Amino acid sequence: MSRGRWTAHAAACVLGVMLACGAARAQGLPGSSLDARPDSVARPMNPPQTPGGALEGPVDPAQYVLGPGDGLVLEVLGRVSMSLPLEVDPEGNIWIPDLGSQHLAGRTLAQAREQVRRSFKSGSRGLEVQLRLVRLRRILVYVTGEVLAPGAIQATAVTRLSEAIRIAGGFTTHASQRNIVVINDADSARTVDLQRFARLGERAANPVLHEGDRVIVPTVRMPVYLYAPVPYPGGYEFRPGETLTQLVAIGGGLLPTAIPERGRVLRFRDATHSDTLDVDVTRALRGDGDLTLEEGDRIFIPGTTEYHEDRSVIVRGEVIRPGSYPIQEGTSRVSDALDHAGGLTPEASRSGILVVRRKSNALERDLEFDRLSRLSRSEMTDAEYQTFRTKLAFAQTTFRVDFEPPPPGGPTPREQARLFARDVPLEGGDIVVVERRQLTVQVSGEVKRPGLVEFDSLRTGKQYIEMAGGYGKKANQNAIRVTRVSTGQTLLLSDAKRIEPGDLIYVPDKRDINWYGVLRDVVALAASIATVVVLARN
Repeated sequence: MSRGRWTAHAAACVLGVMLACGAARAQGLPGSSLDARPDSVARPMNPPQTPGGALEGPVDPAQYVLGPGDGLVLEVLGRVSMSLPLEVDPEGNIWIPDLGSQHLAGRTLAQAREQVRRSFKSGSRGLEVQLRLVRLRRILVYVTGEVLAPGAIQATAVTRLSEAIRIAGGFTTHASQRNIVVINDADSARTVDLQRFARLGERAANPVLHEGDRVIVPTVRMPVYLYAPVPYPGGYEFRPGETLTQLVAIGGGLLPTAIPERGRVLRFRDATHSDTLDVDVTRALRGDGDLTLEEGDRIFIPGTTEYHEDRSVIVRGEVIRPGSYPIQEGTSRVSDALDHAGGLTPEASRSGILVVRRKSNALERDLEFDRLSRLSRSEMTDAEYQTFRTKLAFAQTTFRVDFEPPPPGGPTPREQARLFARDVPLEGGDIVVVERRQLTVQVSGEVKRPGLVEFDSLRTGKQYIEMAGGYGKKANQNAIRVTRVSTGQTLLLSDAKRIEPGDLIYVPDKRDINWYGVLRDVVALAASIATVVVLARN
């Protein structure tokens, strides 16, 4: 029988020899053996091994390139079934009994399968041949530069660049992630942008490494800056040859708020001088006039602040359906928001409706207000005091709205205008709070039993004080004040026409007279007068 022909008769002979000898191993490659057994009995195959880490998915036979150390299994199915474990030797060959050497290194798994099938078909019929990859080879690659543990590392034939850097300890603080150099055995170099893989998931930016590859991680270069409505604005390491649209893609792409046709690029001519370039990013994204970036470029793309702006208010407190409701700025009023919320509850106070308006705290940046706030009233001039009060009022964020019902018989035109003026327009972000109706009046200060007194519309301020036990010994009856719960305004009790629910009546105490201080001031004044008289006579 000539070498190169594999027939069923030859297979049976091999089977007989193996049964007679107990176990015959082919001479040559370690781990290679020939085992023939009936069709129903197959040798169990070991699962793929990945010494460099887990597989990211099934190996693609059209992409995986075989090399020394790969473990294979040759399976022949027909009248007699057999499995032959094989390993690619250091020269890149496998040895098949009766067929001889087959050079597989450098071929893809799919090409190797086709080569082995052709070898069998040339001398036999009725046999089905399968070549399986069961173990990935170990390889050595070299990682140097800005990594924590530079040197040679062990990997597998499917290890990617990011995994090799992780095995080498990861990046240092000065490492470049966008200009990593990978050099193969033929001294062919390519520059890899690993950040592009991290942001966009492009596998081409995270290549599979091969035996003897050298990975050089340089230090980071001067950045370019992207100031635009993108998910990730800021500085990015400069990558030679990168275009504006590629950088925008790294930044996450333009958001709908962007105005791409008004882009600008600030480019330095030297250390201190720069030029401004107008760029239409919309055209660049279409592939028309894309701009190649240079080191130190600043890209500015404006955006609108009114895109899908939230124009709603929150209604809380004593309403039927508290929650958030949409409004039309300039048209919707407090009454509209209350109608959306189902109206007021029976316990609601119509004079206790608050509108909380969010304002930027301009007083934090007002140096004049900061200076005046450090002074006492006696240290301020009248003009400074009025300025301080005006600035303080401007910074107010909570306003009270009075929704007292109109008089019986309907409001007059003048009253209608007044009610409409109180029904103020709302702005987006306002909070409308409806307080619970107050049933008491608070009396505090120099009274015998300070506290809450039940409200009665027929009572006067002095009657509420009497119900609180009357005046204390040090009460100053000429300076009693009332603070309105509806407006927060404080006025003398004599000027208050009526007491309203929730009002605060405060009775101050009389100041103690410091007779020693009075005597001292009188003596000092008399001495000054005497001095003036003596000087006048002389």
